Amino acid sequence: MFFYGSQNQKAHHLSLMFMPLTEDQITQLAPDAASVKAGQQLATTSKWVSKAIHEKAMWGNCQGSGKNPYRTMVDLQKIAFKCSCPSRKFPCKHGLGLLYLYARASSDFTTAAALEPDVEEWVSKRAAKADAKEPKEETAAPKKTDAKGQEKRAEEREKKVSAGLEELRVWLRDLVRNGIHQIPSVSPSFYRTIAARMVDAQVPAMANALNRLHQLPYHQDGWQKPFLRRISSLYLLSEAYQYLPHVPVPLQTDIKTLIGWNTPKEQVLQQEGILDAWLVLSRELEEEDRLTTEHIWLVGQQHQRFALLLNFYPMGQVPQFALVVGTTITAELVYYPSAYPLRALVKGQQGLQPSTLPSAEPDFNSVLNQVAHALALQPFLEQLPFLVSEVKVVHQKEKWYLVDQHQHRLPLLNPEVEGWRVLATSAAAPFTAFIIYTPDGVTLRAYWVQQQFYPLP
Repeated sequence: MFFYGSQNQKAHHLSLMFMPLTEDQITQLAPDAASVKAGQQLATTSKWVSKAIHEKAMWGNCQGSGKNPYRTMVDLQKIAFKCSCPSRKFPCKHGLGLLYLYARASSDFTTAAALEPDVEEWVSKRAAKADAKEPKEETAAPKKTDAKGQEKRAEEREKKVSAGLEELRVWLRDLVRNGIHQIPSVSPSFYRTIAARMVDAQVPAMANALNRLHQLPYHQDGWQKPFLRRISSLYLLSEAYQYLPHVPVPLQTDIKTLIGWNTPKEQVLQQEGILDAWLVLSRELEEEDRLTTEHIWLVGQQHQRFALLLNFYPMGQVPQFALVVGTTITAELVYYPSAYPLRALVKGQQGLQPSTLPSAEPDFNSVLNQVAHALALQPFLEQLPFLVSEVKVVHQKEKWYLVDQHQHRLPLLNPEVEGWRVLATSAAAPFTAFIIYTPDGVTLRAYWVQQQFYPLP
């Protein structure tokens, strides 16, 4: 695309296509604190021999200690980096420095009418690689499948699953019959035998749920409530599997997924998606068993639907491109089959656009009504996302609460330091909040004070 008119007109036109990231948002992309510091030190014009920006990419040459400057590129459509430096960190300090510099002094960048050849080649290769990953209509003759073999394997698995879940029900009944007073003192090995049995029965999700029981806060008063809720949910799920043919088809899918069946990505991506401007609300990394799970919550500005992206990485691996909290992407999302769809995949992404304050529920009555509706459709939901307006954080008797405009309150599950942080930044005034609802209370993940967005880690 070519730009005409004055330099101010060019800058305004470009800003409509690329919304510059704030320094806090750029920091989210850094692999560690050292990279943040090094990148900020490079955010000065004197460090860069050249720097330019186009609607698709940003690039520059950073003078290092060597003879030749380092060539640095940033894909602005799907945030990604490339640099000629030898650093093994991703992104490196030069990529971060270039973004920091643009956030501080965008007018110092040359607005390019076209991409330079090496940048064009890199961006085009990335786009072609993304297109290659998208599902294509099958044009060749379908592959022959061993229908009888598949049917036999499915029957064998059904038998294993049924036997394993019956054994789990017996174990749970014995556990409750003998009393749970000794549970806080048992070691993690207490759950390993039954968990291993679930793995043999090909219900790995149940095994993971059993292994996580030892992570509950048994040192705190009231541990019995979450413990009983967890094991009751396991028992209910095993019972539901027995009556699988008698429940609605979407709920059948949920039950099988919660037990351990997987839906292939390729199958999900074949569905028609929802094109919208998706606001990235929060991003959380959870590490367990040498696997890092990335949880990203989004909400569609037009359709007002929430979506959860789950990405899995070997521990220590950094995503090749990241969605930045607080930004809005134009993308097509497809949902996994469910009675109450939340988990989704990005089918296609077009770039960033301006973020606006999304519409929100007026109070907790509205939130709880929607919770009841969701649980009626999918009774195994453990968490639900909501946007709610006109709320405050309140500290009473050493506990934190989120209070709506009618003075109805829900327990706030955030760490104490985050409660004080929200209280300070909001000046005890009402704000709009993004929360995750659970039976124990709500977790505040982000909030807006006078249109200013504040994410919580």
